Amino acid sequence: MLSSIFAKGIRDQRRSLLAWVVGIAAYVALLCAVYPAVQKSAGSLNQYLQNLPSAFRNAFLGGSVDFSSPAGFIDTELFSFMGPILILVFAVGFGARAVAGEEEAGTLDMVLAYPVSRRSVILQKFAVLIVMVIAFTLALFVSMVIGTQAAGMGVATGRLLQASVLLGLLGLLFGSVAFVAAAASGRRVVGISAGGGLAWVFYLMNALGQLVHSIHGVRVASPFYYYGGAAPLVRGLDAANVAVFLVATVLALAAALVAFQRRDLQS
Repeated sequence: MLSSIFAKGIRDQRRSLLAWVVGIAAYVALLCAVYPAVQKSAGSLNQYLQNLPSAFRNAFLGGSVDFSSPAGFIDTELFSFMGPILILVFAVGFGARAVAGEEEAGTLDMVLAYPVSRRSVILQKFAVLIVMVIAFTLALFVSMVIGTQAAGMGVATGRLLQASVLLGLLGLLFGSVAFVAAAASGRRVVGISAGGGLAWVFYLMNALGQLVHSIHGVRVASPFYYYGGAAPLVRGLDAANVAVFLVATVLALAAALVAFQRRDLQS
């Protein structure tokens, strides 16, 4: 019955993933469709934004925000706002239920009754999380390429790819936090609280670090600092930032392996 935990995980999530992909494509299409109207009033919008305190603008909108620029519009509306929200909901939700969902449903005992180690369960479940985040990121990237070209926005494909990869790494990291918390506790709510709660704390840490000079240095502890803050599309990929995401994700996976191996499962 259980030929592969990984394959079963992919099959179980295919409908949910399809719904997410359709939703992403629809949102991106709407975003690109409204840009011409936004561009016409970009002068007024930019003037309003320039009147905001510079520290506030840099923290929450990016220092180079410009609605007359396609890249500035996409950075502000997608990659610094809705994009992180969507991928965090997606990745944290899946990470929390990957192991704990089966444990709460009482099916995890059946899985472990087969000749499969706890270590293998965690690794295969985590591999499903990686595939889900990659699929989300790819759907966003492809939708953005098609949408921006159809709208004549002229955003470089390479820049869209870099920003999409950063978004995927951000989602994978907090999905990993939810994964380890849920695997360690056996409860989805703990995973969701840990992943979502830490994401909110780290977001505020990065934003307030730009607003308050005395805590400026704390931003380096926030994943949103390495994501690019409010302007990931403009800033692009950096090897050191990617390494931070990957190392943190691997550490979360290691913690999940240790925690799941040592605790008693809920019956």
